[in-house]
Amino acid sequence: MAVTFMGDYDGERRLGTARPSALMFTAGVGSIVELPHTTVIVRGIDAWDDRDSIEVNEPRLLGAVRARLGDQVARLMQPPHAPEDRDNPTGGWSRIGVPVMPFPRWLRCTKCNYLGPMDSDQFKLDTYTHNVDLTRFLHTNCQRSTNNKGSLAVSARFVFACESGHLDEFPYPWFVHDGNPCARPRYEMRDFGRGLGPDVTVKCTSCGKSKPMVTAFGKQAAQKLPACRGRHPQLGIFDKEPCRTEPRTMVLGASNLWFSQVFSSLYLPHEGGDLHTKIRNHWSVLSAMDDAAIDVVLPVLLKTDDFLDLREHPTTAIKAAILDIKYPADAQAGEVDLKKPEWDAFTRKGGLAPGDSDFRLKPVSTPSAAQVIGVSKVVLVERLREAKAFVGFTRIGIWDPDDIGSKVRNGRLTAYGTPKWVPAVDARGEGIFLRFDEDFISAWETRCRDAGTLTDLFTAHRSRNRRIGLTGANEYRGWIGERGVLLHTLAHALIRQMALDCGYSAQSLAERIYTGTPADQQAGILIYTTAADSEGTLGGLVRLGEPDILGPLIQAALTDAAYCSADPLCAEHRPNDDLLQLHGAACHLCSFAAETTCEYNNRYLDRSVLALVGPNPTPITSGNK
Repeated sequence: MAVTFMGDYDGERRLGTARPSALMFTAGVGSIVELPHTTVIVRGIDAWDDRDSIEVNEPRLLGAVRARLGDQVARLMQPPHAPEDRDNPTGGWSRIGVPVMPFPRWLRCTKCNYLGPMDSDQFKLDTYTHNVDLTRFLHTNCQRSTNNKGSLAVSARFVFACESGHLDEFPYPWFVHDGNPCARPRYEMRDFGRGLGPDVTVKCTSCGKSKPMVTAFGKQAAQKLPACRGRHPQLGIFDKEPCRTEPRTMVLGASNLWFSQVFSSLYLPHEGGDLHTKIRNHWSVLSAMDDAAIDVVLPVLLKTDDFLDLREHPTTAIKAAILDIKYPADAQAGEVDLKKPEWDAFTRKGGLAPGDSDFRLKPVSTPSAAQVIGVSKVVLVERLREAKAFVGFTRIGIWDPDDIGSKVRNGRLTAYGTPKWVPAVDARGEGIFLRFDEDFISAWETRCRDAGTLTDLFTAHRSRNRRIGLTGANEYRGWIGERGVLLHTLAHALIRQMALDCGYSAQSLAERIYTGTPADQQAGILIYTTAADSEGTLGGLVRLGEPDILGPLIQAALTDAAYCSADPLCAEHRPNDDLLQLHGAACHLCSFAAETTCEYNNRYLDRSVLALVGPNPTPITSGNK
């Protein structure tokens, strides 16, 4: 399934498509999406039409979302979508999708370099019914145009943003004229080179004043630019209170312009068996039934071919299951520990957890190479279903719930009030779960403490907490522990090695680290992949969990992790108290992973810990203590 972006200018028009998962990580509310010929921002969820959405029923995930955003959140909804009808390109399906609006609204002509606002009489929208990716803006008054339509106009590449989640147009008139624009300004943006240096210049052709864009960047530039206006362009509003956060000039496409906040959980079968799974597969219809009408509507539905799989179950059992799913006790209790039930399912004693078409486990023997690094149990997750919910976003900095002194704030999802629902997606896939022996992990933690391997990382973490005002026992807040660093680093090493053999890219693989709490400790890794297709994935990853393959794979992963092409710089790297530098011997060439893969934003990684994981480890090139 692909979601459609719907523009709000010149009526509702399709502008492009994206995978549903993009709305979680790269194209969610408040993010700027660069389409082939135009640039848009995804609007707040109060502008979405959820009538064409399907509810994602995952009670544990809903409970975690409510704990973050409030009990008023009632549903998790997939993006609005309707099947494409190629025979009727202008039908009702073509007006269903995720709403977006053009941003930034300053455009630059690619022929004459004219720079101006979109709503001036210089530009017009050129639309295409069939090839929506060709939709573009044209500079109709371009003197250098080679046709009657005009020249292509693209979004100006600079914007204004702050850590409080605000985003605004870059103030070109203020910038060029030092706050005093001339009477009839006309601007040009010229690019004399191939970068963002002094070669990019904005000039007013009316008065002749010009400035290079490089002067809009850096700490000194903020003093020469206007204050943040508190704008939320995705909502079409400004904050009533003035924003006191210092804005900065940003470039379209900058990786720190938008960071998503996503919760995820794995679907776990109900103890009652496969009936709940079948009902979830029909949830888009069954959830719409009024409770009082279930007794009347349900018998009618069961007579149709679409509900053939439910006929073998008694009507009373189906009704009870519908109400059980619709009003789960754990969601009302606000359960936020998403991993503990998953850990219990993977490590269940006396037999496997109940399985169905969306969750199926197969334990296999543990190869000797895995036992050497403490693996006590290997479980092939032949089928799994993961749900993700989008709960917020930040700009410039990554939001951290422990960082009480930070300027980084959540961006707003709605213009007024609080969200009643949030966007969510679910996908099916496969994975490999590794459980580690508790005695082995405890002994490894002791070796790390004695060797001082993680002293610098722990010191940097505490220093960072002190810097933001966390003292005393709160200095330890957010620390994932020595075992967390080991499991996290090992997971990244395994993901890189698995990507070479399983047929999926490293960006398609993800990790879930199970460390538990000091009172209820866990030690496990789930490496998995999912796909939005209803059939899930094809088994390329789960095959690597077979004993004859997993053993050599683990050995190869540890060997490769001992070296990095950036050594000795990578091996000698020491963490500091910067939020983005909480890692040891790790970098993009050896350990870092995509944001869709890593649970900790590439923090708390150190290849040095792998030198102490087994009886005969291979030390990294340098940097070990």
